Amino acid sequence: MIHSDADQFFEEIKQKIKQGIAKKDIDLEKLVKEIVSYNVNFLTEFQRLTKKIEAANDYDLLELYGDIFKVILRYLNHYREDNKVKEIAITDIFIEKFIDDIVDVLVIEKLCFNCKSPNIYKTNSPFDETRTVYFCRHCQRSVKVFQNIKYLPIFLIYLNKWMLDFNIRDLNKEKPKNNRDKDFIFYLFSDCLDFFKDKGSLDTLVMLYEILMKNDIDHAITNDPRNFQTALLENLQESLNRQDFYDFFIGKKYYNLKYGEIPKDIDLMIVESIVKSLKSGEISKIKYAIDNLIDDEFFEITNLSSNNKFKKKIEKNFYTGLGHNLRAQKFENFRLMLDSSIDFDIFIDVKKIPNRFEIISTLILDCIREVSEGYQTSSLGKQIEILRFCNDYNLFERNLKEDDIKLIENLKKDTLLMSNFHDLFGEVVSDSFILFIRKIIPQQIYQFFIGAQSSYIQDWDQLAFYIKNIFFNQYSIYGLSVRYLSSVKSFINEFRKQYLKNKDKLMDDFMEFPISYNYQAYFYIEYERDPYTIVKKHLVAPDVIFKNIEKFLSKNNYKFYSLSMVLLGGLGPQGHGFTYSTPKGEVIEICSDAKENEAIIVKYKQFLKQQFLVRLEKELKEFKVHIDVIHKITKYLLEILDQNELINYYKKNRILRKIKEFLSKDTQRDEILKINIEFETLIDDITNAMNNILREIKMEDQFKTRMDLISKNEMKSEDIAKMTSLRQKSHYDVLRERFFFQYIVDWFYDVYLAEKSR
Repeated sequence: MIHSDADQFFEEIKQKIKQGIAKKDIDLEKLVKEIVSYNVNFLTEFQRLTKKIEAANDYDLLELYGDIFKVILRYLNHYREDNKVKEIAITDIFIEKFIDDIVDVLVIEKLCFNCKSPNIYKTNSPFDETRTVYFCRHCQRSVKVFQNIKYLPIFLIYLNKWMLDFNIRDLNKEKPKNNRDKDFIFYLFSDCLDFFKDKGSLDTLVMLYEILMKNDIDHAITNDPRNFQTALLENLQESLNRQDFYDFFIGKKYYNLKYGEIPKDIDLMIVESIVKSLKSGEISKIKYAIDNLIDDEFFEITNLSSNNKFKKKIEKNFYTGLGHNLRAQKFENFRLMLDSSIDFDIFIDVKKIPNRFEIISTLILDCIREVSEGYQTSSLGKQIEILRFCNDYNLFERNLKEDDIKLIENLKKDTLLMSNFHDLFGEVVSDSFILFIRKIIPQQIYQFFIGAQSSYIQDWDQLAFYIKNIFFNQYSIYGLSVRYLSSVKSFINEFRKQYLKNKDKLMDDFMEFPISYNYQAYFYIEYERDPYTIVKKHLVAPDVIFKNIEKFLSKNNYKFYSLSMVLLGGLGPQGHGFTYSTPKGEVIEICSDAKENEAIIVKYKQFLKQQFLVRLEKELKEFKVHIDVIHKITKYLLEILDQNELINYYKKNRILRKIKEFLSKDTQRDEILKINIEFETLIDDITNAMNNILREIKMEDQFKTRMDLISKNEMKSEDIAKMTSLRQKSHYDVLRERFFFQYIVDWFYDVYLAEKSR
């Protein structure tokens, strides 16, 4: 555990280490005792590493210091990126910065408290320049830091190795007797090259080699070009073994530039690596490899598909890759692979994708599990996406039996079902797809819930009844709550009754009326004995209801019509909600909240900067604000607002706060007092002016506007659900997906009854 004054203590340790490097003189024993007196746990780790190093051979020794070398590599990569340089010159400026930065990290590394990334930097607070804050490049914001001393024990041991290693080769040909910092860096970079030379990273190998060459650092690899050529070839082969084509082509281009063409045995490895990598399904990296080889006029790859040696293997691996992408739900990779099949001269036959039905069934089953065990109801939509994708690519293709064909023909007679299929999955839905929906998914649900015979379930009949009749009548999905209210017929009857009673009192062509709904809370195990009642106040446009009443009541019409807005007792946070009719003659309420509703027909008023300032000046004059104050405010806003910024209701409070802060400054306040204006009165006038410009449009007004558009035939009642959304999912999406799953759970119940009767 590090104490609260850790920064101060370890700052002193850093200074001692830096001074010790400069003089090549660090009293390790004394330094360790000092650290142990502060952090007792340090000694255990230091002793453990010391024993391992004493027992290690040369190769294992480098591996033990590997954490240090990885920190150095990360630093060098960031240095190149930040300074936009390809080559690193070890100048006095570089030496000073490198020693400071590396000692900082290796003594006590600061990590982002949120993501544990070391990719943070220290800067001044934008609000208080005397205060230091840390910014995480990964999180892209200021963060708290976690202090970590994991590198310190091995770093001290490495420094001791450097000081004691008098028998090493003279790395620095300039022999800097008074510049031990540079001596240390040369020693460190030389070890880094030894560590990374057989790790297979060509980008790292080339960078370190170039640093050693540019700065004249002595090393076996830099002394004899053949040594580096050998290391380069070994790493080229290693990058192909792990199918890292991006790294391979960095090394290949460097090799071509320095030594000419690569050996023929590596040519063959390239082809084998590409063929092998097809199994992974990562088509983007495969295409990258092929594109680069074609650019290099690499003959073998351009004739890959006609090479009998590889043709069968290519096809087998290609279909394995498709299966891998399907299983991992990497649908975009799947699409790209299909598009590139022509490059490999493969005529796609989905039946050759190994275990495709097992894969699809597993994906669907996973969605069922997520809904059941974690109430992740968005997985219902995920299930739709999986089915849509598989239908688009005909992945359900199979030979149908005679009984299957009869079943499908009967299903096709249900026009509502087929309309829903086409709505959700496109104009083309194959017979095999219909069969999978009708037979496989209901059977999967049965096996998941009933077939497993969980000891937690006491009443299987009740569970099956709940799945069929209750779940989709009261659930939440995509952040929206959904509830069945009544039949459309019942709603229309109540509307007619209320209309006859209140038609002479109607104001502005709209009517409000209450309906009481009786509910019974239902759980897996038992009913609550006492039902409860909710009264919901509906807002309707009678003209719209009468105009569409036949459509609402039609039994063979695949449409979801807007019926009413719930003003009180609704599912939303403000007691609001929208109701819709369904093709099954139901009234469904979906919750709605003014803060979350994204697709509103009447948009919040928005202005560009200049438009807003003109309106503000006009409104302030209406409130008789002094002309000098108006000019001050508009001039200030002209400076702080972006030219193309859209100003709307949601930005009102921020702008008001800025104006108040501006006018509260002593100089401005004094001038206002000279004009003999009450400051609070002025702020009230400005607030009222802003409210007049950036008014919030209430949900009720928006609903009324929609109904007016329907009355004028400028919009259809069935389009309203499509235009009301939350997080890119509309009320229409919820309604049509619910309609689909109603069929699924009905079929599940058929399976349950059939199995029960056996």
